[in-house]
This record gives sequence, structure tokens and C-alpha cells, in this order.
Amino acid sequence: MALVRKVLVLGFLALAACAGEDIDEEPTTESEAALAATAYQLSDEEALATRTRGDCELKAGDLVFHRSLSEQAGAIAYLTQSQLTHVGVVFKVAGAWNVYEAVGPVKITPLESWIGRGQGKKFAASRYKSDLPAKTVKALFEAGKPFYGKPYDLLFTEGDDKIYCSELALKMYERASVSLISFFWSSQFSGLWKRVDRLAGWSKFEQELASPADSSDEKLVKKIMAARGVDAREFASQVLVAPVSLSSKEESGGVFRQTCAFGTH
Repeated sequence: MALVRKVLVLGFLALAACAGEDIDEEPTTESEAALAATAYQLSDEEALATRTRGDCELKAGDLVFHRSLSEQAGAIAYLTQSQLTHVGVVFKVAGAWNVYEAVGPVKITPLESWIGRGQGKKFAASRYKSDLPAKTVKALFEAGKPFYGKPYDLLFTEGDDKIYCSELALKMYERASVSLISFFWSSQFSGLWKRVDRLAGWSKFEQELASPADSSDEKLVKKIMAARGVDAREFASQVLVAPVSLSSKEESGGVFRQTCAFGTH
């Protein structure tokens, strides 16, 4: 039972883990999504595809964000001071728009289903700072394949055996280079890995550590530290990537730019 409780507690925090028109195509089935993730090759047309949803234009390779309905979303929002608690990468796959995401196992989820899981069906989107050629978008899709089916990383480590949502998105981009100067491509993303104590909500958390009236979100963070057997100083030094760090020019240091503000579009 103690082990079960520990696993449940670790699941509370997933840092880094829209009403509108219907999609034109039928969503992919689970088996089709699995095939697409592991074997399907994007065509040039799919790699350059766009999807208009209300006032939001999505392109293959864009990042999409929402506020999760899961309990751990409160802790993510608390530490990052952002409503963006989950992120995935959008592609047109086998005729339907889908999101490559790490949630439980890494998988491909129909876009409309993904949006429907977010609080209030609201989402935001961001895009790489310059237009991506078809070959780079296809390389981005290929970079996700080795992660397909991998379990969720409850400890938020940098290894590849388990992976959380924003880690998946960032690693896909880091590994999507198709040029001879791959070092310069991947190095631009290195600054998006941040220590926990550089998150926007960390100073507030430190100030409230001794408070007898913890908020529910703060309690989740404390439970995570207790389950790991670490103190605040050790937890603060952990390096990770939070969803919000990929969401805009300001947050990403110019690597990504916001294309759709958080809303129902």
C-alpha cells in the first residue's frame, strides 16, 4: 500500500506532465494512430498542411497547449504561474489532424479529442520562429517515433526511457535537424531547460513553505518532494522544461512565437 500511495503522489505533478468548427476528416482510430506513429511517412503536402479553426490557424509542427483537467494541473499552474499545463505537437496524419503527446504512454490523439480534454475546451498555440520546410517537419514527426508508447516520466528526468509532455515536444524539436549544422539547430533549444527555482512560482512557494495554511496546489508540491525524499533545495536544482517555456517569444527566448492566445477560438 505504501508503494501504491507513493506512485499516486508522484502522479500529482507533471511539470516537464474550444468550441468551434468540426474537423473535416474522421478522427483516426487507435490502431490507425499507432500505425501512423510508428510506420507512416508524412508526405510533403501533409508536412506543409494548415488547419483553420475559428480564428486560429494551425500548421503541421505547431505546439498546442491547454489547461489539463487532471489534479496535477493545479501544481503545474502554481509553480509556473501559467494556465498552460500540457503541450503536444500537431500534425496532419493519414488525412486527419492529430496531436503527438505524452500522457500516460506517448501516443497520437485526434485534435478535437485533445482540445476537448482541456479545461473549458480552451487552447493556445505556438510556432517555431521561422517557417519550417517540409523536410524539417517530416524530420520532426520522425523524431517522435522512438518515443511512441513510452510511459510517462513521473520523476521528470532527462532520460528517454520515460518522458513527460513538454520534454517530448522539446526533444522532438532538438532531434529534428536535417542539416549538416545540427549542433547549431539543437543548441538553440538548450536554454529552454530550466531549474525548478527559475520557474515563476518558485519564490512564492519558498515564502509559503512554513505556512500552516497550505493551498491545495502547494500541498501537492510538498507531497511530491516528500515522496521523492528530497528537500526544497534539492527539488529546486532539478532541471526540466515546463509547457509555458515553449509558448511564446518572451517565454522561449525567441525560439517559439505565440500564434493563438489561450482561448476557445
